[in-house]
Amino acid sequence: MTQPMSTDPLPARLRRGAPLLLGGIAAWCLVWLFMGSATLIEVYRQPHPWIKVPATMPVLLYALVEWMVSALLVYAILGLVTVAAFRLLARANAPGPGSFRTGLQTGLGTALWFHGVLYLMVPTGMNSLPGLRYLPIGLVLLGLLGGGGWLLWRALGPQPGRARAWVLLAWVVLFTALVFTPHDLIRRWRVRQDLDAAQPRLVLVSFDALRKDTLERLMPQWKLPEEALAITAFPATRLAWNALLGADPDLTFRTNLVPPLWEVRHPEHLTLLVRARAARVRTAFAIDDSLSPSFGLQPNLFNTVREPAGGWKYWLTYGHGTCWPAYSWAQNYFSPIETTNPWNDSSAWFRDLDRLLREHQWVSSHNCELHPPIRPTFAELQALDPWRWPVHSSMAFMTYESLQDQEDDRLHWRETWRSDGKRQYEVRAARLIQAFLPFHAKWIREYPNLSGVVLSDHGEAFPVIRNAKDVPVTHMSGIHGFSLDALTGTIPLHPFGATEDHLRNGDVFSLLDLRDAIGRWIFGHRPLELKGRSEGWLVQMPTIRPTHLETASAAMDSDPGRGIRPEQIAATLHFSADGFWYSDVPLGERDKSYPVCSAIYLGDRILLFNPVDSKTYYRQEIVHGVPGTPSLVPVEQMKREVAAFRGCRVVSNALD
Repeated sequence: MTQPMSTDPLPARLRRGAPLLLGGIAAWCLVWLFMGSATLIEVYRQPHPWIKVPATMPVLLYALVEWMVSALLVYAILGLVTVAAFRLLARANAPGPGSFRTGLQTGLGTALWFHGVLYLMVPTGMNSLPGLRYLPIGLVLLGLLGGGGWLLWRALGPQPGRARAWVLLAWVVLFTALVFTPHDLIRRWRVRQDLDAAQPRLVLVSFDALRKDTLERLMPQWKLPEEALAITAFPATRLAWNALLGADPDLTFRTNLVPPLWEVRHPEHLTLLVRARAARVRTAFAIDDSLSPSFGLQPNLFNTVREPAGGWKYWLTYGHGTCWPAYSWAQNYFSPIETTNPWNDSSAWFRDLDRLLREHQWVSSHNCELHPPIRPTFAELQALDPWRWPVHSSMAFMTYESLQDQEDDRLHWRETWRSDGKRQYEVRAARLIQAFLPFHAKWIREYPNLSGVVLSDHGEAFPVIRNAKDVPVTHMSGIHGFSLDALTGTIPLHPFGATEDHLRNGDVFSLLDLRDAIGRWIFGHRPLELKGRSEGWLVQMPTIRPTHLETASAAMDSDPGRGIRPEQIAATLHFSADGFWYSDVPLGERDKSYPVCSAIYLGDRILLFNPVDSKTYYRQEIVHGVPGTPSLVPVEQMKREVAAFRGCRVVSNALD
């Protein structure tokens, strides 16, 4: 006899399994709620200046909500995967449909284990855990992994111990392997149109904020000739890259600190890209931070652009990337290119570049993993404090972001070498270079006509934090550009492949010189030729950040010489949803009223002038790499010394 068809709106089996399904999803959503609450409260209490500007508030608030919902979706999907894995692996032990309690135990146990593995990869990610951030890292890891294993054991029910143990082992292996799945697994299957390896190739491998002295210590064989300097055009990512790609430096950089709207409307101001397209040179740009140059808006110039999606949602993810670790982990799999969030993989980033180089003749890349704040990974903590880091809390490795941060902090045990921003930076730089070296050798081997350059957009400064006795105890987190000093203005430079290095002792090589060399390469003067200038360079820009840092209690807000306030810039900004930020008001005349930082670069001598107040400048001279005693000079003396310099200053877009 045939059974009558069910009149239930849902199949009976699905209805019976609903409690288990809801329990697994609820567990992961509860974890999402717990982990996000503290960070969202922090965002509310200390909002970024841009969030408080009426013109930009709607876009940023929308990005905040989009980020929260995206993270919730990832956690809910992982809850579904948890239930599916439970039914698949535990069917012999739990033949029934399962209860809500079983689903809750399974979901919570898996979530604890999953996050324990993620925190084992990036232990300093625990600084987003309310309360637990102050406990020893090893203790928290034992709690997460042990608690997760215990809950999963309970969820498997009162079954024979041996079968139960095998299921638990399979479960642990499955979800641990999931965490370590290569990030570029999906990207590897993208359809490509590889060019002949014998065709001329040009690759620019740029590391954001990589210091000259750091790279030369790590790779002494890459050091430039004695007393030859490589310098940035302007110590800011967008400004430096725009200059390198052919934009008029005097028009766009000396008087603008944010992108003017006409840049968006007239992308042809990047003249090197226009010339490359006319010469049918296939070009690509890759960046792991979607908000720096925002070249995604120039598809009519680049043949290919790879940058993380999400716009201002990505900005929130980067700034608070440890808030929802599972979301940051998942983000790398679905991004068009590896991101720079705490759970990224440097090797995956270079594999992405490798695939771009197969398809394009000119690849420009910019890696932002050295951008502060740095959250040390397992391998980096091993280099910082081998096998002792588990007895310290994640907060012990948190760097101070500002002197105000230190003044507000009452946890004086943070003022140790473990929280030293400069040391963490150097360990990260060493790991990045080690990840790059196999590809460096591979590209030289595979492309006989490859011209390559390792470089940076600017260096990084690490102010010293002193204790009450004026003794240096640690370094603050990096000061990221927008200031002119010996460490931010000079950059590393390593030509490789077929690139011809014609730099001599005493030469000064600017990114504008590299711009001219690329222009010659586009029109067939290959391989790339690097030629410096013995007469030196003068770099000037309005200051957004004072050279001497102060706490709020000591600052003189009425003094215009201390730099342009971030709030003043934010008040003129307009944001697009995809992350591009710009100003639609003329900034030139206004910015000219602010004091200008000046740096004169000669082969054996650097002369720096930074404003202290409207009438006084901080003067420092570096000769043969040795800093002289700084002094305070009146603004009139600064103007005389700068005017007396007869070096070369580019004021137009004339390419050599």
